[in-house]
Amino acid sequence: MQPSPKPPKHRPLWQFLLPPMLLISLGLHGIVLFTPVAPSEDDLVPPPDPEEDGIAITKIDAPSARATTSQRDDGTVKTAPSNSRNRNNQAGARNNNSRQNNDANRSNQQRSNRANNSSRNQQQARNRDRPNQQSNQPSNRQDSVPDLSDVQSVDNPNPTAPTVAVSVPGLSEVSNPFEEYFEVFKGYRGQTITPEQGTEQKDLWLSGLTQRDAAYANLEIQSLKDIGQVPYEAKVCLPNPPAAAQVLVLVEADGNLDDDRLLVQTTGYRGFDRAARDLVKQHTYPDIAAPQAYLVEVEVDYDESDCQQPQEVINLPPEYFGLLEDYIGPDFTTIADAKAAEEAWLKTLNESGDIEFTEAEEPTAAELAAFAVQVDYDLGICLPIAPLDARWGVLVNPDGTLNGEPAPLRSTGYSSFDVRSKELVENYDFPETETPQAYGLDVSVDYNNVNCQQPAEKAAEFENAAEADDSNQPTVLAGTAFDPARQDTLMKAGRQNVENNSLGSLNNNEPDLIITILEAGWPEAIDKSCFLSESDPEAGLVPTEEAEDVVILSQNADRVPDTIAELYGVDLTAVGDYCGAPLYELKENGLSQLFASIVGFGTGNSNALVVLWFSDPRQD
Repeated sequence: MQPSPKPPKHRPLWQFLLPPMLLISLGLHGIVLFTPVAPSEDDLVPPPDPEEDGIAITKIDAPSARATTSQRDDGTVKTAPSNSRNRNNQAGARNNNSRQNNDANRSNQQRSNRANNSSRNQQQARNRDRPNQQSNQPSNRQDSVPDLSDVQSVDNPNPTAPTVAVSVPGLSEVSNPFEEYFEVFKGYRGQTITPEQGTEQKDLWLSGLTQRDAAYANLEIQSLKDIGQVPYEAKVCLPNPPAAAQVLVLVEADGNLDDDRLLVQTTGYRGFDRAARDLVKQHTYPDIAAPQAYLVEVEVDYDESDCQQPQEVINLPPEYFGLLEDYIGPDFTTIADAKAAEEAWLKTLNESGDIEFTEAEEPTAAELAAFAVQVDYDLGICLPIAPLDARWGVLVNPDGTLNGEPAPLRSTGYSSFDVRSKELVENYDFPETETPQAYGLDVSVDYNNVNCQQPAEKAAEFENAAEADDSNQPTVLAGTAFDPARQDTLMKAGRQNVENNSLGSLNNNEPDLIITILEAGWPEAIDKSCFLSESDPEAGLVPTEEAEDVVILSQNADRVPDTIAELYGVDLTAVGDYCGAPLYELKENGLSQLFASIVGFGTGNSNALVVLWFSDPRQD
């Protein structure tokens, strides 16, 4: 018997529906994923407004032109761009970087809100209102650079001289033309440097560079002019027209200036010299491949045919202006000048037989203790430069009469004071002696540089034609103008600048080296105890109790005043001598702050010891 067949099995309905459901599901997912979605309101970026978001187009030199200008041929230099062009290039670089960042982060910027867009639009509007600095430059800029291989002069590399904030030191608070004239007069030097002296200084400067580094052995000095002028807005006639300052500078291949900048020709005024050095320091020099020495010439904005006389700008007694006209400069006012003149005078007396000195005896003028006379100065008005003590040499017969006229050994600096001091000497009743006597006589001027009256104050009093009560009369006391806090700041900052400067490198060496150099060249005529209390290898250089600091500069003593003025940021005025060394008053904005003694030592005074004081050491 055969088995009966089994009935066929039927699949459930869901098994038939599963495949199409999966296909439908995948299709729906695909539709959802690939359907574009509109951005939210915050993500919308409005189209640019042509009135608000203008397009700035900047012309950029072609790459070939850049390559041409970047090439250097022998005997040519590439001129440095002006300051305004540098600023434009920097701004362009910043804009390029900004655009690159915008491209890289565009998706992030699209999510910024309207507030950011608004502020950006306002900034763009401000940028459009700002004039294009580069467009103001002259259009006749030369693409080729002149060949300087056979030329020893180079003009200012800038198309137009940049405006540099340079002013004469001490004039920041000046309120009228006479005050500016007065401050400039204070720094009057009188003499300029002769061409022979300038040539000698150039040779010494180049020799010093060669000794420092063999790379400077073949330096040739090129002349550079038209870098700007030193301003003089007062237009009041000065004792002598200022000459053009000439400064030797070394520019390294990287464009940096060397610290040793040599003034080989002075304007005749310390304030103008400092301003000229500032111009030289701030100038942008030609871009070259090797170190280059320049002789930079800086003129003063002064025209002697278009200036006013001092009496035309302020009302003061005529005698005062007569004194200003009588100023003859600093010639024959220093101790060194007096010493040389006295030695020559004594030598003449000895050779003529009027006074006999033994071979072992050094010719010396006798001092007359009873001689104490002064030249009167009744005006009481401050002078730009304090008169110094005159010194006269006289030969006196045994009966007390003069043998010949007094010999001038030292000037007060003012011819009228010199004449009056000579009259006092001639009219003096000399004592009788057994033998002829050669006297050296000092005659001071009754002038007080501390309690004198400022010209502006006297002018107000003079105009009012009234006698001012001394108790109510305002005065500017140089001795009381010191600001202790400012003094300390100037002292510390100046010391730091000295130590960071190559001319002050000795101050960073071991004390024993400093002492050795100092002891070997200290001048015999100067008492060291006036300036130093100790100088041994362990203690180093210790100033006296009255002094505040002492530094050494590896520079000729004659050049140190300018260096101190630059490193300490002050203006120096010669005020006489202390213990045989020149003494200077250091002023900031016309106010006394410090004093400095400068002692030259070494061969030819090639080094200088600078002792700084908080007050005049002669009054301590």
